Amino acid sequence: MKLFDLHCDSLYRGYTENQPLGENRFHLDLKRGKRLDRWSQCFAVWIPAELRGEAAMPLFDGCCEKFRRELAPYRSETFSPVLTVEGGAVLGGKLANLEKLADRGVKMMTLTWNGENELGGGADTALGLTPFGREALKEMERLSIVADVSHASDALFYDVAEIAEKPIVASHSNARAVCPHRRNLTDRQFQILRDKGGLVGLNFCVHFLREDSNAHFEDLLRHADHF
Repeated sequence: MKLFDLHCDSLYRGYTENQPLGENRFHLDLKRGKRLDRWSQCFAVWIPAELRGEAAMPLFDGCCEKFRRELAPYRSETFSPVLTVEGGAVLGGKLANLEKLADRGVKMMTLTWNGENELGGGADTALGLTPFGREALKEMERLSIVADVSHASDALFYDVAEIAEKPIVASHSNARAVCPHRRNLTDRQFQILRDKGGLVGLNFCVHFLREDSNAHFEDLLRHADHF
């Protein structure tokens, strides 16, 4: 089996719950991953809503160190770990912090979580990109950090789509036509992502698969078939 997974919380949880990435009680660990023929895994550093400004950086630094230390023995020709960030609040409103993320090897950043931050609004809001968010998007493209629009408000999605010159990604979002959750993508949004050369990663969370949350594997296939 070959797997390219654009998002998981195992790095954040491993750091905050003091669990190893090699073998743990989460949805995935590196020991189980050895069964795959090829595996590319994005490990996200989630920035909780209450962490703002300078308070977010120590969390990012700790997760980065765990990523570097614990994944090094597992790197191989068949396993490619990718460091990402979930939540632009990690920047603390400072463009210079994007250089730090790039230096640490971050390849993708979810611009918002569900609420607001300095870059703009998440899925629980109607806010688009702020002026700082527009500057940050341009700097991300310069540094080859991919913009992730999962968790974005509809307004922020269309702002990003309008000004982004490089492909954008929705790392964990399903089809709103199949399950009408605000976190899922409309057909128009999916078409924009496709036409810009971007990627969409299916979200296995049951709330985004079916309205009644009584989801099964077949529901994943429904979203894939729709896309």
